[in-house]
Amino acid sequence: MTRKTRRTDIAPKLINPWRKTNPFSLRPIDRSYLIPKMYKLQVSLFIVFLAIGLSYQSYVSVATAKRYAQARKFFAQGCSGLTADLLGKKWKAAEKYTQSTYIGANGSYSNVSPGAIVGFPGHVAVYIGEAGCKFVDVPGPNRNTRCLSSYGAQKVYKYNY
Repeated sequence: MTRKTRRTDIAPKLINPWRKTNPFSLRPIDRSYLIPKMYKLQVSLFIVFLAIGLSYQSYVSVATAKRYAQARKFFAQGCSGLTADLLGKKWKAAEKYTQSTYIGANGSYSNVSPGAIVGFPGHVAVYIGEAGCKFVDVPGPNRNTRCLSSYGAQKVYKYNY
């Protein structure tokens, strides 16, 4: 007796070239090939957001600010020129900031660390926090840096660049 063989037993196994891309296929699509690409995308996005986070700066060198005040360094752009120089940015880039927390008025300032960029609408300065020199600022365009012990009754805020 001869054994009947089925056509499928002797037929070569066919490879479906549409397996990964055919949206009309009834079989589940194997998407395991996407995992390395998705991982690369996640790592790339993490690096971009990390770079943005690190570029966010709100503290500068206290020593440099004090040196500018002692030397009475001249700034044509005024207080924003001082801030740009201390941040190491171009002057126009230093005009983009956000107002953060209220730190005080009348010589009483809290929740602020030396080197913080502070100010009020239309003016920025650097908080030093020493008795004779709480702030280093430039009073206006084409002026020299100076030390101040207080801004009087003016409400002062911390700024983020």
